[in-house]
Amino acid sequence: MRAKVSTHWGYDIYCAQIDLEWICKSSSYSRTTQGFPSGLVRFLLWKIWITRNAAVFQNQTFNSDLVWQQATCKTNEYIVTNTAPSKHPLTIQYYGWEFPSTGFCKLNIDGASDEFHNACTSGVIRNDDGSFVAAFSKHIYKNGSNMAELRALKFGSGLAASLQLPSLEVATDSTYVIELVDGSCVIPWFFFNLLKDVHKLYKCFQAISFRHKYREGNFVADKLAKLAVTVGIDQTGISDPPPFLGNLLCADLVRRAFPGAVRLC
Repeated sequence: MRAKVSTHWGYDIYCAQIDLEWICKSSSYSRTTQGFPSGLVRFLLWKIWITRNAAVFQNQTFNSDLVWQQATCKTNEYIVTNTAPSKHPLTIQYYGWEFPSTGFCKLNIDGASDEFHNACTSGVIRNDDGSFVAAFSKHIYKNGSNMAELRALKFGSGLAASLQLPSLEVATDSTYVIELVDGSCVIPWFFFNLLKDVHKLYKCFQAISFRHKYREGNFVADKLAKLAVTVGIDQTGISDPPPFLGNLLCADLVRRAFPGAVRLC
């Protein structure tokens, strides 16, 4: 493929002799394609198109590193999602918030981003009787959902350490984040420093554990992250929860359950 691209958007942009057959082959969803992870080229082309439109119509900077990061994250999410056995049918199950083990405080984390990749993190900490301890939401500018989840883990763990909580149980709806933390998957380079900071925070606790929870059981943190993106909530609250979370926290205390479709193995 030979191409010339001007440094200025909107003119003198042309491509010649583009090998469309190579693009089609490389964008297939096979396990690997010419050394690329499954589907990477397809996600990469889509992210280039989205970012190019933002540069042309919204005067945003074209950040190639961010494009690559987001395409890689989406590819990994696709791989993780589609490695589950497909022979098992979807089943409706009910999930709710669960109390942590005795002596532990529970940190529910979540991340959210909109179509323009404006991302936010959120977290809620409660003790072993379900009482509210602290909550936070923070804007992290242009980022993907996996980066938002990891930053939520860092912010939440740091907040728990500052409150001198002895033992922490972390709940997230992202299996990929848990795999990144425990090192059971290949770690992209742009997560290295963030994971190093997270592992340093482990030393602040007598014990720390991680649990995967479906979104239906992580509802408060999920709601807080989405509100942070859409409404612009960026705050940290200790002792007293934000008013809009009151009913949701009470619903968790009475073990209210929400339906979710899952595959049972």
